[in-house]
Amino acid sequence: MQLSYELKTLRLLHPFILSDSRIETKDVIIIRFEHEGITGIGESSPSRYYGEPPASVLECLGKAADLLGQFKDPSSIEDIMRLLLQHFPENSSARSGIDMALHDWVGKKSQLPLYKFFKLDRARTPFTSFTIGIDELSVIEQKIREAESYPILKIKLGVGEQDFEIITAIRKVTDKILRVDVNEGWNKEEAAIKIDWLAGQGVELIEQPLPKKNYDGMIWLKQRSKLPLFADESVKTNEDISALQECFHGINIKLDKCGGLLEAVKMIKTARKHELKIMLGCMIQTVIGTTAAAHISPLADFADLDGHLLTSDHSFQGMEIKNGKIILNDKYGIGILE
Repeated sequence: MQLSYELKTLRLLHPFILSDSRIETKDVIIIRFEHEGITGIGESSPSRYYGEPPASVLECLGKAADLLGQFKDPSSIEDIMRLLLQHFPENSSARSGIDMALHDWVGKKSQLPLYKFFKLDRARTPFTSFTIGIDELSVIEQKIREAESYPILKIKLGVGEQDFEIITAIRKVTDKILRVDVNEGWNKEEAAIKIDWLAGQGVELIEQPLPKKNYDGMIWLKQRSKLPLFADESVKTNEDISALQECFHGINIKLDKCGGLLEAVKMIKTARKHELKIMLGCMIQTVIGTTAAAHISPLADFADLDGHLLTSDHSFQGMEIKNGKIILNDKYGIGILE
């Protein structure tokens, strides 16, 4: 197996503003496996928030190339990923990119689209939300207009009294379904007040209202919340799920957080056992990463797979989104064209 990779800088269509950060570009790493004349492609979109800057992904991939020499071909995905987890436990995004490329290779080798590899029905893909970041109200209204074809909007909040102003401004221009993502930006008393208000504003759910380790606060809030609460920063891998049942109604699974498709499918099964709803999310990335996640989206209740739509990058073609509905093509593997 021959592993290659390249750093790629994506430019965002609008600065992406959260309750605690602002970015205008995003570095991702495109990963390829070549074996027997077949090339599998994957993507790592690392986050400094999770302690994994792009430099650490590049370092991990350099070391992983030697380890992969132990395997005859990429089809031993579980064995390969188990070894990589042992050596690189903190590099979930790097491992996810490798996992993705391995699955793409196996799908192409087997002449199966990835959703068929997982024995799923592509007709059951959900609608994705379209993310509206924190900004000046006039810019938010412009973003709403640009997202005209998307029936579900994900609104970033977590900026004090401005939260009320943002939702009020949005409701003046659209009556679409809204999902709110706070990125740990509230305290529990603030959350209780705002959730009561948001429940009357046509909001469907709330994502990560409190800091990720505030389990007691989340238990208190869940008992009072009029809206479903979803964990994002509070959940990375399968091991985190059992502690969250009392705190949340659902979890947001992202390939770059958990380490890839294998772990994501395992998390979905565990979450179902704990009666938790499933959202499949993404990072800001190319269509490679969002399309890979979309192949397992028939297993989810909600999708937020719009990361590629927030950038100006058109280097690759993958899934389509028609009026918010995720449409997978029938090409082998992930189904990416360059």
